[in-house]
Amino acid sequence: MAMASNESAVRAIGHDEDAAIYRVRPGVARVYVASGLLMCVVAVVVLIVRPASFGKAYFNVLFYLAAVAIAALSLLRFKTCRLTLSDEELFFYNGIIDTRRILVSQIERVEYNPQIRIRIYVRRQGNRTALHRLPNVFSAEDTQAILGRLEAQGIEVDYIEKPGKDEGRVSGQAVAEQATEENLNG
Repeated sequence: MAMASNESAVRAIGHDEDAAIYRVRPGVARVYVASGLLMCVVAVVVLIVRPASFGKAYFNVLFYLAAVAIAALSLLRFKTCRLTLSDEELFFYNGIIDTRRILVSQIERVEYNPQIRIRIYVRRQGNRTALHRLPNVFSAEDTQAILGRLEAQGIEVDYIEKPGKDEGRVSGQAVAEQATEENLNG
C-alpha cells in the first residue's frame, strides 16, 4: 500500500513493521502550541498568586505540580498527539491524557466528516456496540490513507454530513407556505 506523501505519515520503528504513525496537520499544531502557551501562562499565574492553601503542605505542592504538568503536556501536545495504525490495532493518543486502543478486528464501521471527527463503531460482547470519537486533526492525505487502510481490511467507511445541516429538511418558512396553500385549496 502506498503511504501518504505527507511527511507526517512515517513508518513506526517498533512493534509492527506495517504500522504507520500519523501526526496532526500544521494548522492544528499551531492551535495546540497557542493553547499550550496559554496553559503555561495560567500555570505561572497560579504559581505567583498561589490560590491553593490546603491544610497540609504536600497537598499544595501536589496542586502546583499538577498545574505545571498539565501546562507542560499542553505545550508538547502538538508533538505527542498521534494515531498509530497497524494491521492489528489502532492506537490514538490525544497528547494530554486520553488514549484509545482499538483492535481492528473489532471495528464494525467507520464514519467520518473531514471538518469534525472520525467515529469508530466497535463490537462488544453480545449485540452491544461502543462508539469511539477521534478528532480529525490529520491532513486530508493522512485521513484518506487511514480510511483507505481500514477499507482494505474490509471495514465499512461512510462519509457523514456535518450535524445541523438543512439538507433534505424543509425550512420553517417553506412549511408555513405549504400549510397556507393547503388551507386555501381546501
